[in-house]
Amino acid sequence: YCLEPSGVFGSTSFVNEVTLGASNCCFDLDEDGLADNGLEAILTNIIPLLQNTTPDEAAKEFVEEGSAPILIQFDKVDDWEDDLDVVVHFIVGADADDDFSDNLSKDILGVFLANPEYLDESGQPRMTLKSAVITGGLVRAQTEKLEAYVPIDDSLGVQLVMEQVVAEVNVSLDGQGGVVMSGGKLGGLIRDSVIHGALNAYIESTCSCLGLSQGLLVDGECATDGNNENCNGVDEDTCGVVYGSCELALTLLQFDVDTDGDGFKDAVSVGIEFAGIPALIAGVAQ
Repeated sequence: YCLEPSGVFGSTSFVNEVTLGASNCCFDLDEDGLADNGLEAILTNIIPLLQNTTPDEAAKEFVEEGSAPILIQFDKVDDWEDDLDVVVHFIVGADADDDFSDNLSKDILGVFLANPEYLDESGQPRMTLKSAVITGGLVRAQTEKLEAYVPIDDSLGVQLVMEQVVAEVNVSLDGQGGVVMSGGKLGGLIRDSVIHGALNAYIESTCSCLGLSQGLLVDGECATDGNNENCNGVDEDTCGVVYGSCELALTLLQFDVDTDGDGFKDAVSVGIEFAGIPALIAGVAQ
């Protein structure tokens, strides 16, 4: 690990609670007067097929396991009640002391290292919401595009690009310089091509046992040239389930937003709720 002075990174919170919002959470992304969260129906149907659990249980397990803790860092804050010029960064971190359990306690300031893959060449976070303001302790931020890490299981995740990203969360600075977050909501759109690409990336990186020639999805259709009989390892069991459930998964993968007005729904809306406890980024992991 490479520990830099603690002041390099701004006031930070560790996202210790993540839940899938209800179907009517969290933002009106297609401007029809109703909040959009097509992801709720998709994950509620698909996650139990792959992991024999619920989306919220899977998220809780992922947070507590600590393989890719999500940190939110706040810059340029002069007033935590009202400030019209704030920058919000999302950083994936790593535990700084090889004991992740203390980071889950609300009574102890969690100490993390920033994952360098989420920093640019100058050391600045890649995932940033620049158009942020604080009003009455509520941060509201937005950006046209955000690359986000989404866990598949305890040890693997994929990168998904969200568009029309909006976030809201109540914040307060604690006595140790960390940030308490409550009532957080994150919304955005994920295009069908991004989801299909993420599924193919997962299969390519993990599921050589299937013997697929072009990937799981080809032109939006499930591949038929694979064989899951050779997928017998711990990770490979999931590969076999994904391959065998592909047609059903595509049926459940219903997109709910038409991004270009051509009458074809080509994106899924996202609504996620979250909270966070004070944290410190002590440096950059090597």
